[in-house]
Amino acid sequence: MTKNRLLITIALVFAGTFAAFAVYNTVSLRAEDPVISHVDNNAEIAGSIIITNKPEEIVGFAKSNGLGVQDVTRMSGSVPTFVVLAEKPDDPRVKALEKQKNVTAMPNYIYKASFTPNDSKYGEQWNLPKISAPKAWDISKGSSETTIAVIDSGILFSQTINGTVYSQPDFPQERQWVNTAETGMTQAGDTCWTGVPENKQANNCDDSGNDLVDDWRGWDFMAGYRGNDAGCPNNGDPATYESPTDSTFVMQDNDPQPYSCDSPTSPSILNKNHYDGTCQAFTSACFVGHGTMVASAAGAATDNSQLIAGLDHNAKLMSIRVLDGYGYGTTARLASAIHYAADNGADVINMSLGSSCSDESFSDPLIEGALKTAADAGAIMMAASGNGNLSTVCYPASSSLVMAIGATGSDDKRTSYSSYSNKLDVVAPAGVPVANAPSARINSNYYANAGGTSLSTPHVAGLAALIKGHKASLSRSDIMNLIRDRADKVGGMGGKMFHKEYGHGRINVYTPLAVLEGKMPVYRLYRPITGSHFYTTSTTERDTAANKHGYRYENVGFHVLNNEEPGTTPVYRLYRPITGSHFYTTSTTERDTAANKHGYRYENVGFHVLNNEEPGTTPVYRLYRPITGSHFYTTSTTERDTAANKHGYRYENVGFRAE
Repeated sequence: MTKNRLLITIALVFAGTFAAFAVYNTVSLRAEDPVISHVDNNAEIAGSIIITNKPEEIVGFAKSNGLGVQDVTRMSGSVPTFVVLAEKPDDPRVKALEKQKNVTAMPNYIYKASFTPNDSKYGEQWNLPKISAPKAWDISKGSSETTIAVIDSGILFSQTINGTVYSQPDFPQERQWVNTAETGMTQAGDTCWTGVPENKQANNCDDSGNDLVDDWRGWDFMAGYRGNDAGCPNNGDPATYESPTDSTFVMQDNDPQPYSCDSPTSPSILNKNHYDGTCQAFTSACFVGHGTMVASAAGAATDNSQLIAGLDHNAKLMSIRVLDGYGYGTTARLASAIHYAADNGADVINMSLGSSCSDESFSDPLIEGALKTAADAGAIMMAASGNGNLSTVCYPASSSLVMAIGATGSDDKRTSYSSYSNKLDVVAPAGVPVANAPSARINSNYYANAGGTSLSTPHVAGLAALIKGHKASLSRSDIMNLIRDRADKVGGMGGKMFHKEYGHGRINVYTPLAVLEGKMPVYRLYRPITGSHFYTTSTTERDTAANKHGYRYENVGFHVLNNEEPGTTPVYRLYRPITGSHFYTTSTTERDTAANKHGYRYENVGFHVLNNEEPGTTPVYRLYRPITGSHFYTTSTTERDTAANKHGYRYENVGFRAE
């Protein structure tokens, strides 16, 4: 028997302010920068700092009044000395010190490094800071209640073949999805009770009633040949899923891991060892580790001192094998896998595979039916756009039920191979470090440069899982919209909200989570015809300005609060019809003067910002251009100085500070 092999091929390529709305300098606030973050307000102060030119007097008073002197930091030049006390500013003794010595006690805030994994290859993962993952992890690292189904060539957890154990350190057993109906011991009253307690994982009985025997850790819809000896994993399998026309071939089994005897021309050779350097179908297995690589990008075990960090640190990974080590699968296998994932509650389904890449009108009815079932069950699905540099995306990425994912490099430019079209949803990094299932093709458990839209896709799967884990009540459409709407608009998009080569942009992991926390990104748009800028936290306003009113999207500067909280100030927005310019301020006096005397019309409160300097906040600079009557706002000192020195702007002030 030869396997039906031509319907689906994997998409992997190993390619070597008046106070203001301010939106500038994406660099200064991105996760690539020094990883320092302000701790929670409930536990942020370690004590007090007294700034003084008379440190001896302060230390003497402190000691005589039972205050703990932790440090005396003498600064260079004329800068006063810092006397650090153990007690907080609201301590009565500190209050007495302030009064008697005419000084002010400042809070000694605690700073901590943002979460940095200890995985040995983490420093090589340029892709994670690029998409602001480290910053996002300070909000959420994911939930073990979330499941990512990886429909691929199998994830290597721990596979034993002929007495040899093969394992991947970035996939410990605790990250493996488990079918609870097929675990534990049988007991009286169970479907498979024989009178003696038996392990449900290996009792050769369908305990869960889904017609799949012992599917305790996912399912292998590909299985493999029995081969001549125990060197082939399916050699001793029972006849339960044996091919009706070829007893040497097992059609499916309960071990959805990568190593198998897959080749119809060499049925006794383990795919792990079958490689002649050509990647020729069934004579050279090049994609044995594909599923493991894909799964690692989405959810490798993190902070375990092993290899790489995954995007979601806690989600369970459901391994469903539909591709052999040579990169082939079929409609029947893929459709069955999608149904399996949906039936078993997968929140996210990753499909780094594709077919019919040159015809976007193609639709596989069996796959489409399975996708509909999964969508109705609430699963968020994504698939690779394809690696042919085509102006069409592959199926199932082209399905309206699936997010189509393209690839970008470290420069945020579309990779030369990434296929695209108006059906593209977002792009994500490729050419990234991954964990691997070793084979003769790549004989290492780590691979430094895994390319292809196959590797971009699980970045989006990991992001979807993080969002779902952070707020389980969100619907699939809520999550997909968050991913699209909050993607970064990269340079190649030319200021547009959507571009067929980049979709809605390159994913940002932090922004959707920050939005769920009430911290909104401020978008900046520029209108060349009037030379005016426009700032908003609303994606609807952003898109309308860009798509209908001649504005060009520029960037996101920082995130601000979107509701009133103690210690925050509203930002007022005004519009001047005669010039088409906007004006932003936190001052009610300025607001009223602009509206009553200068032809501005008050529109609304855009958001709330911090009204004083605190750790982790950024000043917003306001500049005014007399020749055009327009204002310019930025958090970047470089942009501030360039505007003032080269473009006729006059620096006015710092309007507020934003997180």
